[in-house]
Amino acid sequence: MRRAELAGLKTMAWVPAESAVEELMPRLLPVEPCDLTEGFDPSVPPRTPQEYLRRVQIEAAQCPDVVVAQIDPKKLKRKQSVNISLSGCQPAPEGYSPTLQWQQQQVAQFSTVRQNVNKHRSHWKSQQLDSNVTMVCKRGFAMLARLVLNS
Repeated sequence: MRRAELAGLKTMAWVPAESAVEELMPRLLPVEPCDLTEGFDPSVPPRTPQEYLRRVQIEAAQCPDVVVAQIDPKKLKRKQSVNISLSGCQPAPEGYSPTLQWQQQQVAQFSTVRQNVNKHRSHWKSQQLDSNVTMVCKRGFAMLARLVLNS
């Protein structure tokens, strides 16, 4: 939702689309802006990479920038357990373990993302908002996910 759509809502907060999101998730592909409704037929598969990216743009435009989750606290209070057996795991073959340099690079990138998230979190905590406001940025963890997937 954009600022105009949020004007009448008291349960959501507006997050500047270009500043906060671009900092956490920079654009990776040079995609030209296009008319998202012109000649779009969702039943026809994309024929080119540009058509595929246009389809992604259309789907992203239909998603709200901010969503509010209705979480049942009773479900979170149940005792949760995870049972993982490591006895069947074999160590990585010689030469396949990550290098110290790679590990340090991952830690540095994660620290940068964590600092950015904390900066935005502290900014929004300092704002005067109603007690029933819950803010969730749908793109906030994209950079973290990209770091994990690219590792």
